Amino acid sequence: MGPADLRRAVEVREGLRALLLGNNGLPLDERKVGQLDAAAGRAGIRVRFRPGEEPRLEAGREGIDGALGRLLAIAAAAAENGTWERLKACPREDCEWAFYDRSKNRSGRWCRMEDCGTAEKMRRYVIRRAAKKQ
Repeated sequence: MGPADLRRAVEVREGLRALLLGNNGLPLDERKVGQLDAAAGRAGIRVRFRPGEEPRLEAGREGIDGALGRLLAIAAAAAENGTWERLKACPREDCEWAFYDRSKNRSGRWCRMEDCGTAEKMRRYVIRRAAKKQ
């Protein structure tokens, strides 16, 4: 894998992260989503029909573009089967890890409440406390 392959993989990661942050209520970075769409085009994603199997999306290329295409096909399948909205990214700036929201009402916000949720609540408490002292 060369530098160009790494750059394309990072663009896909950041495009998916932008969408997952959007699933968590943050503003959508349209530039990153555009790069993700371009990656899907390079992967040549197509619908594959085989006897005795259900149609499915798959990459039409080999190499890094094919590998990224397979990942994007999985994302498209998640949208189709209703699990896409549960895929989110943690809104904490120094985290932004992807996670699956298992909460009953789909209101999960943090990748792990014990880590990011607690840290964010503590940060907000310190800010409120400092504001009261002024």
